[in-house]
Amino acid sequence: MTADEFRRLALNLPDVVEGSHMGHADFRVGGKVFATLGYPDERYGAIMLTPQDQDLLVKDHPKTFAPAAGAWGASGSTHVLLRGASKRAVAIALEAAWRKRAPKRLSTESRGKRAPSAPRTTKDYFARVRRLGLELADVEEATSWGAPALKVRGKMFACIPTNKQAEPESVVFRLSFVERDLRLDAEPNHYYLKPHYVNYPCVLARVQRLSDGALKELLETSWRFVQTTGRASKAGSQSRRRRR
Repeated sequence: MTADEFRRLALNLPDVVEGSHMGHADFRVGGKVFATLGYPDERYGAIMLTPQDQDLLVKDHPKTFAPAAGAWGASGSTHVLLRGASKRAVAIALEAAWRKRAPKRLSTESRGKRAPSAPRTTKDYFARVRRLGLELADVEEATSWGAPALKVRGKMFACIPTNKQAEPESVVFRLSFVERDLRLDAEPNHYYLKPHYVNYPCVLARVQRLSDGALKELLETSWRFVQTTGRASKAGSQSRRRRR
């Protein structure tokens, strides 16, 4: 990957403009920087991720992604070694950083209104999801838009989709956008998306194709995600209140 290719990927995202700071190109949405080029030198870009997404990308692409030094790296700032980098992996990372900083109207305008179809009855395929999910701490059976679901401390992390776009015998799992896109790339026969779900942090899974071990790992990942998301939001609110 070249610097120009990195630049094109960043500028292809909605409402992104290129600026500069201390002699380095940066990319902004809504006035907020989500990526830079040329630091620490011309071989690198940098992308402002969440620590969780950073960890996923570093593990999957250790030759491309590395945390920045010090507090910046701990908060999610991630160096990208351009030479040899996968364009798809960098595009996933850039989009995740963009979503984190884009104004709400940009990240939601293409979703449209949710119009649930008639509720589905519980299927045998969801019984396995329920059995494995209930082994996790604080999980309870629930419903989402009238369909069977699993929640942890009131937050839904797995459910039968009510939208008609979903394939039969699928389950929606909540995941970060980076986690989702990495799974879609690695296992397209197991995971997929439909237009209704693109702008939500979730993935559709063909659970009948997943072994018990793979399904349990997916449930645990989704279970952790909804709890981590809640803690991050709470911490952010507390920090804003302290600044006031």
